[in-house]
Amino acid sequence: MQLCVLAGLHCLAIGSGCGCEGDGGDASAPFLVSEQLDRFQLTDSYTRERSRFAVWRGATGTERILQQELRTGADATQAARLLADEIMRLEAVYADAVSPYPGRISNQITSTDRLQPERYQQVRSGQDWTYYRLYAGARLAYGTAPEESIGYRSVLAWLHCKKRQRFYVVKYFAPLGTPWERMEAFVFSLRCP
Repeated sequence: MQLCVLAGLHCLAIGSGCGCEGDGGDASAPFLVSEQLDRFQLTDSYTRERSRFAVWRGATGTERILQQELRTGADATQAARLLADEIMRLEAVYADAVSPYPGRISNQITSTDRLQPERYQQVRSGQDWTYYRLYAGARLAYGTAPEESIGYRSVLAWLHCKKRQRFYVVKYFAPLGTPWERMEAFVFSLRCP
């Protein structure tokens, strides 16, 4: 029996010959996969320009959120350019800036050293991961913010799946007390479909 379920843009096929409209006839799920995703629920998916997005929320009662962005047609050269652009954009958010309203209190906007993103690169299960450890506000936004407004720890990672020429942006948010190593282990459990 063929069963094809379309949840937004997230297509899951069981059986053979089942194609999902909007995924170029590719019956496999377009997003990174993991056995640990069973503990999450897909809550949103959409397309904007040439990217697909999906959001999962932890089903265990803890506020854990996984966001994935997929860009198709990314060969090695394009993936390297996308990664460089993403890193530049992120680092620009944390760069020191001149205050738009300089005055007696401050002429410059900076974030504390503790809130600065930390960059890492690792190879896990044959996949090259570039990622950052950072903090995010209650609205899941990165950037310079007072420490009191920090609501989550986050791992922001990028992965290029060479075989299918797909470039992924992964954002995983967890409560502040969650150990970084546990968050990284979850992100590294994601693999190319």
